[in-house]
Amino acid sequence: MEKVENLEELFVRGEHKAILDQTIDNPKFRRPSSGFEYLIASLCFVGRLPEALTLYSMWRESMTPEAIAASEAWLSIAEARAGRLKQALVFIRSLEKFRRVHRIPTVNFYYEQAQAFYYWRRHRLRLALQFAERALDAAWRAEFFFGRALATDIMGHLLVDLGQVQRGMAALEKAHQYFTSLGYCQYVEVIETALIGYQLEFNPYGTDALANLRQRIDSLNPETNNYTLSFLYTELGHQLALRGDLVGAGEALEDAGSLIQRYGLKRDQGWLLFRKAYLAHLSGKDSMALQYLNDLIKPRIAAGDEDLLVKAEGLQQLVGLNLGLSLPVQREHGSFHRKFGYAVAERIHRRQHGQKETAEWAQDVMGDFLDSLQSDDLTVLEKIQAVLKSGLLSFLPELLSIPRAERVLYFDIEPQTLVLFDHGSVYKAEGAVTTQMQKFVRFLIDGPKTKAELVHAIWGYTYHPLRHDPLIYGLVYRLRSLLGLREDWIQAQGEGYSLRPDIKVHFFQLYANISNAPLPEEEAKKTATDLNIRQLRILQYLQQHETIDIQGCVELFQTSKVTASRDLSNLTERGLLMRTGKGRNTCYGLPKNIDRNKEMDV
Repeated sequence: MEKVENLEELFVRGEHKAILDQTIDNPKFRRPSSGFEYLIASLCFVGRLPEALTLYSMWRESMTPEAIAASEAWLSIAEARAGRLKQALVFIRSLEKFRRVHRIPTVNFYYEQAQAFYYWRRHRLRLALQFAERALDAAWRAEFFFGRALATDIMGHLLVDLGQVQRGMAALEKAHQYFTSLGYCQYVEVIETALIGYQLEFNPYGTDALANLRQRIDSLNPETNNYTLSFLYTELGHQLALRGDLVGAGEALEDAGSLIQRYGLKRDQGWLLFRKAYLAHLSGKDSMALQYLNDLIKPRIAAGDEDLLVKAEGLQQLVGLNLGLSLPVQREHGSFHRKFGYAVAERIHRRQHGQKETAEWAQDVMGDFLDSLQSDDLTVLEKIQAVLKSGLLSFLPELLSIPRAERVLYFDIEPQTLVLFDHGSVYKAEGAVTTQMQKFVRFLIDGPKTKAELVHAIWGYTYHPLRHDPLIYGLVYRLRSLLGLREDWIQAQGEGYSLRPDIKVHFFQLYANISNAPLPEEEAKKTATDLNIRQLRILQYLQQHETIDIQGCVELFQTSKVTASRDLSNLTERGLLMRTGKGRNTCYGLPKNIDRNKEMDV
């Protein structure tokens, strides 16, 4: 067996599997003379708690006070992590008696640290934070560097749960520095994983955080990181669902379920059911969602996990409302916050009572985003633009009043874009949508059309196969490329094309009235069919605002004054805008707005 010094060095670096390979799992292993606590703790970390309990009962009489305290702390933490809080409390009470006899700073640290973790799992966050702060103080007094890192780590998690997100993330960064100074350290990976998770939970915008999450999953070994991996797969499923990728979300949750079943991760089973319920709700399957939630709320699944239960009951109320059911509320969020301290409960409580100013205390960008979608301060268009900017496309169906069980092609939510809604999944097509593509789909709304009818309607030509088949084939190919895996939504039928019968088509209101008829050349110049993206967005902007000036365009599109002036002048020449005012007061608006203002002046 390796020397004790090497075991300690491996342990503080988080090399638990290496420790077990050299000792417990080595056929030549014999009972050590010291270092018992590293073996017991390593068994706890890799989920082999029964073996750890057996060895502790066998070796306790031969252990030093520090080794006994460390072993009982790790056993308590392992029991709490597995959801067996009563067994965890047994070790804490033993530790409490033990430290009265052995007044050793290190023993005191392990007692305070075990208490912090126990009360964290019992959701008494403020009390847990007090014990974590005491553990940090004890680690300083004991000159126990590894203990400082452990205490700072748990403090970071508790501060985040209490809503002090910035302080919590700063504490985790500090713990990350502590562990990094110990050399290559698996604890560093665990903290990096936590930081990724919190970043996604509280500020999930953009693709970098999601890419980091996937990279972290690929780097972990399920044998030694099963708790972490089950959490990450569950979070990946949630994040993909928020972004509208329900198929990918389902696959991630299946991966999480396999880990949870294999390693018996009881607490993670509850979160998996909650995420599956949310996924079913987004898919328009509220009856299935309600079944998942009923299974979750059973005491054997989520007993004592109040944070999970309050979220589950919130989703249960929403699902029940969709099903026309009146479900009883078991937890009042205001009292829940006062009892447990969770910031999410305070957020829900304030939202229910119409209190909006929450960002300062909550430091929760995602919560602010959800509040803004329910606020009357923003127009529907502004909410839609906020969702598109965030990339969290799962919120679009509700804003656009699209039933989640339908399949829809939606054009021009943003200029020259196509968004696909498929039984709750939402995808934004990559690439610009041309006017010809829109006209092609418009003509298929009423039923199948021949190639001759389509060519005449879109381009105004008399159909000739040799001349126009390449034209129509190219258009269909480009449109199907935008549809991706849903290319079969455009179907070839005889000598023409049709939409699949279950597909519906919508056009955003700004462009809904563009004529289907082919336009004469002079008239076509006055339409929005060949406008650039800036000009289309100017028209979109003016649907919600009276006027815009050159400086407004500069700030809106981060362009030059010359370009802004050219865009506005071109729109004015086409008759799409009118100019009013002179000199520095010159501004532009839709003709209907300018005419109305003139009438009011008169």
